[in-house]
Amino acid sequence: MRRVTCFIINPMVLILPLAYISILLAVGNSRLGTDWRRAALRAAMLWMAYLVLLTEVLSLFKAITHTGLFFGWLLPIIAAGFFLWQRFKRGEKILFPKIARPDGWLDWILLGGIVFYLAMTAVVAFRAPPNTFDSLNYHMARVAHWVQNQSIRHYLTGLDIQNNNPPGAEMVLLNIFALTGGDRLVNFAAWAASLVSVVGVSWIAFNLGANRSGQRLAAVFAVSLPMGIAQASSTMNDYVAAFWLVCVGAEIVSFYKDNEPVALLFVGLAAGEAFLTKGTSSAYLLPFGIWIAVLALRRLRIKQTLLYGGVALGLALVLNAGFVTRNLNTYHQMFDPAMSVLHGNQLRNWQGVASNAMRTVGQQLGTPFPKVNAAEFLIIARLHQWMGIDVNDPRTTSIGKFRISAPNFNEVRAINPLHTFLILLICLIVIIKIRRMEKVALFYTLVLLSGLAVYAYLFKWQIFGSRLHLSFLVLFAPMAGYLFSAIARRFKLAEVLGIILLVLSLPWLFRIENRPLLANPAESPFAGKSLLDTPREDWYFVTAGDQAALKNIATSIEQADCHEVALVISGSSPEYLYWVALDAPRPDLRIEWITTSAVSNKLEDPSFAPCAAICEGCQADDHFRDLPKVLDNGSQQLFLKP
Repeated sequence: MRRVTCFIINPMVLILPLAYISILLAVGNSRLGTDWRRAALRAAMLWMAYLVLLTEVLSLFKAITHTGLFFGWLLPIIAAGFFLWQRFKRGEKILFPKIARPDGWLDWILLGGIVFYLAMTAVVAFRAPPNTFDSLNYHMARVAHWVQNQSIRHYLTGLDIQNNNPPGAEMVLLNIFALTGGDRLVNFAAWAASLVSVVGVSWIAFNLGANRSGQRLAAVFAVSLPMGIAQASSTMNDYVAAFWLVCVGAEIVSFYKDNEPVALLFVGLAAGEAFLTKGTSSAYLLPFGIWIAVLALRRLRIKQTLLYGGVALGLALVLNAGFVTRNLNTYHQMFDPAMSVLHGNQLRNWQGVASNAMRTVGQQLGTPFPKVNAAEFLIIARLHQWMGIDVNDPRTTSIGKFRISAPNFNEVRAINPLHTFLILLICLIVIIKIRRMEKVALFYTLVLLSGLAVYAYLFKWQIFGSRLHLSFLVLFAPMAGYLFSAIARRFKLAEVLGIILLVLSLPWLFRIENRPLLANPAESPFAGKSLLDTPREDWYFVTAGDQAALKNIATSIEQADCHEVALVISGSSPEYLYWVALDAPRPDLRIEWITTSAVSNKLEDPSFAPCAAICEGCQADDHFRDLPKVLDNGSQQLFLKP
C-alpha cells in the first residue's frame, strides 16, 4: 500500500491557500472588510462559494483534475491581484492584516495557548490519515469515487448517503485530494474551519460588547472544546458546518450593530454553505433566519429588504442547486428518507423536545466520578417518568441507550463538561441580569437556545450526538467572552477562566484514540502506539479493517495485472480502506460497486467488465459471475480472472 507524497514538491498544493489569501487581501482593502476579522470570514465565504461553482462547472465536463482545478483557482488570484494593482495605481495604500498586541502577561498566555492548540492539532492533522469509521464508510469513499470519475455526479453505490448526503465539506476534500494527488492534507479542511472559527467567535464577542480579554476568552473557549480538538484533525464535516454557522451569527450581530445591508448577502452565502455541508445545520439556521428577517424589516426600507433578502435567498439556493438537482434526478426527493426515519424525531410534542434537550445537556455533563454521573442519570430518568415517557423511547432515540459517561478520548463520543457547565452558568447569569444585558447579547442567546430547541424537535438523541452539538458549543463561545469579561473585571475573571480551559483540555491534544501523539493506554485501540512512532499507513486501520488481509488481496490483483475491480460489499463497510489498499484512485485502475439492492442501480455502467471482485459475505460461492474464487480470509473473498 502506497499513498502519494508528492505534495512536498508539488506547487499545486499552494493554490488553495493562495486563493484564500488573495481574496482576503481584496476584501480587506475594500468596503466589505471594515475589520480584518470580518474580512477573514467574508473571504472564507467567497472562497467556498467559488469552490462550489468551480467544482460544479468542472464536474459537468468530467474535468475535475489537478490541471483543471489548478487553472480554475488561478482566476480568483488573478482577479484579486488586478483589484489590488488598480488600487495601488490610484495611489491608495495596500492594507495588510494586523494582530493586536497582547495587553499584559495574562493576555500573552491566552494568545500563546490559542496558537499552541492550533499548532498541535495541525501536527495531528498532518501525521494522521483519515480513519474515523464514518470517513472510511462514506466521507472519503465518495471523494475517491469523485476523483476517479473526475466528476461529482451520482454513481452506483450500495450506500446511498455517499450520493445524497450534503457534499459541501467533501467538495473541499475533493479539491485538496485532486490537487495534491493523495489524502495527506485532507484533514486540513476541518483544521482550517477550526482556525477561522476562532477568528469568528472573537469577532462576534467584539460585536456583543466584549473587551479584548473577553474576545480572547471566546477564542479560547472555542479552541479548547474537547470535541472541537478531536474534529479539527478529522475528515468529518462537523467543524466545517460549525464554521459556516459562526459566519451566519457574525454577519447578523454585525448587521445589528451597523445596519449594513450587504450583510444580508453574506448571511445568504453562509447559510447556503452550512446547509450544503450538514443537514442538521437547518436547526440553527431557522432561528437565525427569523432574527435577521425581523432586523431587516425594522431597520431597512421594504424595497431594500426585499432586494437584499431575495438575493441572499437566491445565493443560498444556487449553492445547493447542483446537489438538490442530482438528488431529485436519482432519488426523486431531496434527502434520503431512510435517514429521516432513522434520525428524525417522531415525538414532536413538548415531551419529545424536553427529552432530547435534557439528554443532550446530560450527555455533555459526564464527570470522572461514577456516583455523580449516576445521580445525574437518576434525575433525568425521574423527570422522564414524570413526563410519562421512557428515557430511551425509540421515537426519540436513534442509536444507543442514554447514559452519562466519564470524559473520554473517542473522536465521535468526546464530551465537553466544563464548557457545558459554563454555558449553563451563562444562561443563569442572563436570567438574573436580563434587564442590564446588552440587547444584542440577549437576542443572540435566545436565538442559540431556540436553535437547540429546534434541533431537539427535529432530531432524535443518539450516543454519537456530541459531535452534532459542536456547532451549538462553538456558537456559545462569544457569550462566554462577553459575560465573563463584564463581571468581576478587577479579578481578571476572563483571563483566569481562559487559562483553566487551556490547562484542563490539554489531554485531548495528545490522546485522541484514533490519532494519539502520546502512546495509547492498554485499553485503547493500537495500545502502546502513537502517530510519532508508528507508520502513517497503519493508522488507516485503527477503527476497522485487516491491514494484512487487504494487502494480500491488493497484491493478488496487482500480480494478475487487473485494472477493473468490483466491490461487492455492504453499506456498513469501511469502503475507503479498499481504495487505500489498492493505492487508488489512479488512472490505470477503475473501482466500481456491484449491488442489486441500491436505488442507484440505474447508474450502473454496462461497459464495466471487472477482472476482479472483492466480496463480503460470499463464503459459500466458488464463483462470482465468471470469476473464480482465489482467496477467502473469512471477512472478504477475492474472485479473480485467471
